[in-house]
Amino acid sequence: RGQKETVIFRRTIKYPIIIKALAVSVISLFIVFIGIFVLTITEQAPFIQIVFETFSAFGTVGLTMGLTPELTTAGKCIIIAIMFIGRIGPLTFVFSFAKTEKSNIRYPDGEVFTG
Repeated sequence: RGQKETVIFRRTIKYPIIIKALAVSVISLFIVFIGIFVLTITEQAPFIQIVFETFSAFGTVGLTMGLTPELTTAGKCIIIAIMFIGRIGPLTFVFSFAKTEKSNIRYPDGEVFTG
């Protein structure tokens, strides 16, 4: 609408929060699509079942179409990894591999009584 700020329900949402939400969405979809791609290669199952199992694993909701027990060992490992990433959160997972350059921690000043 041409506004500089994002307003929803008469509340302003800060720009860094929007960027963080977009990052979580993009990373999540990337992880799920990679899982679907690998499972499509390794498993002989209908595509819709693979998609359902992958999204269900990422969301850790516990739903299945009966495909999980029939997966190969590689397929089960992929589902386990997707469940783990979905549980800890995609942003936490990505940040765990990020290299920290320099600490931006600054401690408060303290008064030391001398004399």
